Amino acid sequence: MAWLALACLMSFGFGQLFKWSQRKNCHGPTVVTANYLVLAAALGVYLGLSGHFELSRPVLEIGVLTGAFFIVAMIVLTQALATSEVGAVLTAFRLSILLPILLGVWLWHEHVTAMQGSGVALALVGLVLMTLGQKGAGPVAPFSAKALALLLLVFFSQSLSHVGLSSVHYMDLDAQKLSVLFATASAAGLIGAAAVAFKRHRPTRGEAGMGALIGVYNMLNLIVILIALSLVPRTVYFPVSGCAVVIMDNLFAHFFWKERLRLPGMVGAALGAAAMLLVFP
Repeated sequence: MAWLALACLMSFGFGQLFKWSQRKNCHGPTVVTANYLVLAAALGVYLGLSGHFELSRPVLEIGVLTGAFFIVAMIVLTQALATSEVGAVLTAFRLSILLPILLGVWLWHEHVTAMQGSGVALALVGLVLMTLGQKGAGPVAPFSAKALALLLLVFFSQSLSHVGLSSVHYMDLDAQKLSVLFATASAAGLIGAAAVAFKRHRPTRGEAGMGALIGVYNMLNLIVILIALSLVPRTVYFPVSGCAVVIMDNLFAHFFWKERLRLPGMVGAALGAAAMLLVFP
């Protein structure tokens, strides 16, 4: 389970880097786009020099689809956080682990014991409580059809991003995972660049530098996640990763960012810890 633990730590660090960029008042979509463009460039150079540049049809299909879902999820998330209630948006984002878990059971026939099923349910409750327990700084907007549409887009786009990464192992593409990541990052970067251009935002040197830093880190992060997903069932990986990352987020926010952790967050952290113990086979 060392790869699972490393994947949790890397995902936590990835989130903190984005939070740091927000504290620096960087334009979110620009940072995300630069991250993917740098990731694609680094992987492209490595694959070209090593002679392992292989873009077969399955690699392109899963890579481009996953990249599209990744960038759509981040752009929609940014928009939703600016216009909707923060707790609801983050809850939809974090509960997106549910779809790959269900597909792991239904499509990939992963076995789930009654105890693991209870752990997954407990993890979902814990994630909701931990999200409600975070001190939000965003606006509280009245519920509307537009708000519901944004929440559904956040949920499904992030869910399908998870499913895309999960599919690499089951499509027998583990040996080509770097090529898949290249296709993923290229698609996400190009779509993101088009979105930034459409918004007529002029990237600053600081935003480009921040995106480049995150892109190098994200390359290592995604490689570790793909290795973990090739070794650990989705029914174990997603609840454990989801709860572990949010627990670390809450603790780091409380002690480093000085954001007060509320009672629901503390209860959610306890439930998340219990859930992680239950889902281990």
